[in-house]
Amino acid sequence: MQLQPSYKGIWAIAYPIMISSLAQNIINLTDTIFLGRVGQTELAAIGLVGIFFYSFVMIGLGFSKGAQIIIARRAGEKNFRGIAHIFWNVLYFQLSIAIVIFLLLYFYGDFILGFFINSKAILNAGATYLDYRNFSLFFSFTGFALMSFYTGIGKTKPIIYSTVILALLNICLNYVFVFGKMGFSPMGIAGAGLASSIAEAGASIFLLVFTFFSNIQKQFQLFKNHLLSLNLIKSIIKLSIPIVTQFLFGIGSWFLFFSCIEKLGEQELAISNIIKTLYLFFMVPTTGLGSAGQTIISNLLGQRGQNMVWPTTVKILWLSIICTAVFCVVILIFPAGFLSIITNDVSLIAASKPLLYLLTSILMLYSISSGIYYTVIGVGAIRVSLKIQIAAVFGYLMFTYFVVFILKGGLLMAWLAEFVYWVIILIWSAYYIRSNKWVQLKF
Repeated sequence: MQLQPSYKGIWAIAYPIMISSLAQNIINLTDTIFLGRVGQTELAAIGLVGIFFYSFVMIGLGFSKGAQIIIARRAGEKNFRGIAHIFWNVLYFQLSIAIVIFLLLYFYGDFILGFFINSKAILNAGATYLDYRNFSLFFSFTGFALMSFYTGIGKTKPIIYSTVILALLNICLNYVFVFGKMGFSPMGIAGAGLASSIAEAGASIFLLVFTFFSNIQKQFQLFKNHLLSLNLIKSIIKLSIPIVTQFLFGIGSWFLFFSCIEKLGEQELAISNIIKTLYLFFMVPTTGLGSAGQTIISNLLGQRGQNMVWPTTVKILWLSIICTAVFCVVILIFPAGFLSIITNDVSLIAASKPLLYLLTSILMLYSISSGIYYTVIGVGAIRVSLKIQIAAVFGYLMFTYFVVFILKGGLLMAWLAEFVYWVIILIWSAYYIRSNKWVQLKF
């Protein structure tokens, strides 16, 4: 199964991934929109606790990314039987991790959050959301295993269907549970957590049933007997651990950043959550293109096409820059319109505008830096990508600490840390890919 590194080929794989990338973003966006109409405390809480919960979700996503790279390489080699074996062992492992994380958050989630949140009101609201949200772990981790399979073989349309189901369920159930409709009592932030868990369950169950009855499972013998292989799991872990670690560094640094913002005040935290929600949404094109690039580049290496890696990266960068630029222009034209989607609080909308303008510059830098960084992962240079991530996170957190606690700077200055992060990513990633040190990598 050979994938084409043309603009058309890249886009054919990328656009379904963009839609699938909306999965967690849809949950974050929907929860934020509804809670933005409940109260400022709830809006502030969902931002911080959402990142906290997502830090643990990233563990499952990281392992699925490692599996995706291996599956894409096997697809390039036309080793279909090996792909099915990889999928099942990833699923076994993902469910095991989900159990461990669920128990940790169920018994100690509130305790851990208490170390990072000063406000009792925000802490209590966040803990309430977490009580309901924890149950989605089993379904999201199952979904990650299925997504690694479909993305790795370049057949991503089934993920679109599950994402649509996720979005519709989450919107409808948030309306019912948060505001108390159709006979239900208003649940506020607890309702958002419950709605998100049910939505993830519905989407994952659909994708699993769809896969079982599809022709693709016959081609790959996906539901034949695939026993647990500790050696295969060890190989997946070896490749994935650096990805998981860098994901944790990335999202963990964001959690620490928001923890620092919380010290500036409840309104500052609420504003940052509004901007973060829009940031994650507008990152989707680059994320989708980068993930498609990982698959295509890994597939090219399976075909011994090392000379096509940089030209493919350049094409991905152009697509990413164009998509992001279009979004940025729309943001600059209709700033109040985007902010009013998240909240109807006039004071929050007015206070968020300067930060929204700054976001457009951050997004353009991200579209370039992230695109090259995804190539580093795609060629299998996972340990190098981890070093890059660690360096970027260190610079990011040092800048944030200096601004918030030493300079006593405001919110706008604190958000300049994003530039520090993506400049470090850009310089090191570009240097590594152009050095060709990755050509001899094997896995």
